[in-house]
Formats: sequence, C-alpha cells, structure tokens
Amino acid sequence: MKLAVVIHAEEEFNWRSGFSRKNTKVSDCETLVHVIDSLTAAGAKVTLAMDFPFVTSDRGRAAIRYLRVQHENNIEFAAHLHPWVSPPFDNTIDEEHAKYSFPGNLPAELEYQKIRLLKQTIESECQREVVTYLAGRYGLGEATSGNLSRLGFKVDLSICPFRDYSHLGGPNFQGYDNRVFTRNGITHIPHTSGLFSSMPWVGAYLNENPAVYRRICQSTSFRSAIRLLQLDVRRLSPEGANFQQMCDTVRALRHAGQDHFVMSFHSSSLVAGSTPYTATPSDVDTMVSDILAFGHWFMVEQQGQAFLPQQLVGSSEIITADQLGVVL
Repeated sequence: MKLAVVIHAEEEFNWRSGFSRKNTKVSDCETLVHVIDSLTAAGAKVTLAMDFPFVTSDRGRAAIRYLRVQHENNIEFAAHLHPWVSPPFDNTIDEEHAKYSFPGNLPAELEYQKIRLLKQTIESECQREVVTYLAGRYGLGEATSGNLSRLGFKVDLSICPFRDYSHLGGPNFQGYDNRVFTRNGITHIPHTSGLFSSMPWVGAYLNENPAVYRRICQSTSFRSAIRLLQLDVRRLSPEGANFQQMCDTVRALRHAGQDHFVMSFHSSSLVAGSTPYTATPSDVDTMVSDILAFGHWFMVEQQGQAFLPQQLVGSSEIITADQLGVVL
C-alpha cells in the first residue's frame, strides 16, 4: 500500500460565518510543523498545498523555511486556491459569494490569473517548481484542466469521489471513484473516499463496484435508495473520522483492490474554533493523536510506502478519463 498525506494549508476563519477577503489570519504553525515532523519520522511524505494568505504570512513563511531544510526530500509544496483571498480581484465578480468560493465557477481567465499568481508566489518563497494543484473546496471547473496545463501543472488533487457539491454551487463527483486518471495532460489523484453502510455487505459491494453507486445516483429514486441502504461517504481524513474509522476505510478499499491512498486534512483544523471538526483544544489534541496513530499504523504496522503526488506522473498504470467513463 502507498500513502500520500495532503494538508490544505490555509488561513483560519470560522467556516460557518461565510467567506470574507478580510479573513487572512495564520496563527503559530507549531502544531502543523509538529505533525509533519512526526509523520515524516514514521516514514510518510507530505504535500503541503498552500493558499495565498498562508504563503504570504510571516508564520507560514517561517514554517516553509523550516520544512524546506528539514524535510527536503519528504515534502512537496503545492498550490491551493481560495478565490476570495487570492489576488488578482475582479470588481465585477463577488468572490465572497458562495458560488465563487468554488474557483472553477470563476470566469476562465480570472481563474487562470489567480492560479498563475499563486504559483509564482509559492515558487518564489519555496525556491521549487510547483506542479501540483488543489482547488479550494474541491472546486474544479470546465476550464481548470486547460488552465493548469497552460501553467505547467502536472497533478490535480481536487476530486472528492462520490461527493456532490452541486447544491452549494460546486461540482458533482458522484460518478468518480478513487482511481487515478489523466485528462488533458493532468494526472488527477482523488482524495481517498469510501462508501459505508449500516449493512456492511452493501458498502463492501459498492466499493468493489463503484459503477453501481453511479447508477444509483443517477436514478430518480436516489434519495430513497440512499436512505434505504443507509449509505455514507467517508473521506480518508481525521476530519469526521477517528483513527479506527480511517483504518477501516483503508481495509475496505484495500479489499476492493485499491493500493494508492490519500489522507488529507486542513491546517486550520489544528487551531481550535476554526473548523467544525475541532471546536476546542481537546478536539485538536484528539485529531493530532489520530493523525499520528494512523501514520504509524499505515507506514510501520502495515509496512506501507510513502509517495508524493508528482511521483505518479507518467506511470503506465494510470488510466485515461475516457477509460474512467465520467465527465465533470
């Protein structure tokens, strides 16, 4: 088994309060650095996908300088676009509106310019080429692949399988599973997600046959079927899942034949009160414990291997979008 750890490194704000250009605070990154130090000590590699407030903040830059020296071969710096706080800004577009918090909903040229400036800023700070992209809120759009190709990106991490964000104005990924695939020269590595049910055999069957879940989602009785089967989508993350549930997700998908896994979380979840997952310092402590326990379990107990997303580019095992059979 192979594991990539992806951290959404971003500003801190109360997710329930909406989006504001003024929300650019980045606190002390001690906990973030501690988590990365501990994960790499267990043999993991970390992709730090950074947005504009993080990479331009004093504390974010201090963390970057430390990580660049201490973990040169075990860390990848990537781009993470939050449109409402990432220049350039367009006065004709309300980037604080929920619709445009999904960057793929921006006009194509504005999305391009935001990604371009973010990439340049990160490369200037990190002194490394940036080839991996993660859209804020998983917000891929029709123009995103073309924009990424124009800018020299090779990898995208924005797909969250089995999830539907269309009720919020975002993309619908219900047709996607966890397979890595290429489209327009971009290698897409989905955030690992599993299907679970109170009837274990149902979850196991759907994880092994994701096309059946796709047909369920396309049926007119979709909501009734979901309730009847008591289906739940679980992302491989300490956000909304504990250590044991993360291990169960890996076991279930491993049984279904998957060998590449992406475990992800937001840096803001390491600051109490920012995200719904960690309201208190005790919640943060629990999440950190679960992250480190999972890293040790995967890398040491299960003898897993670590990979950085850019290392999958050019692999002969990767299928094409046509073979996957879905479109955004």
